[in-house]
Amino acid sequence: MAEEFLEILKQIVQKDISSLAEADIEFLRARKSYLSKEEVKKFAEVLEEVKKETKKRGRPKK
Repeated sequence: MAEEFLEILKQIVQKDISSLAEADIEFLRARKSYLSKEEVKKFAEVLEEVKKETKKRGRPKK
C-alpha cells in the first residue's frame, strides 16, 4: 500500500499545475506533509485555496 501511495504521489508531482485534475489537487491537499519545500512552492496556488476559502467566511458574529 505504501509503495502504491508513493507511486501515485510521484506521478502527481511530476505534472504541471495547470494539468492537475480535481482528484489530484485533493490528493495533494490531504498529503501536503509528504511534499518537499519545492513541491509545496510549485503547488502553492492549489494548496492554499482552502485557506482563502476559510478566510472569506471570517469569524462568527456574536
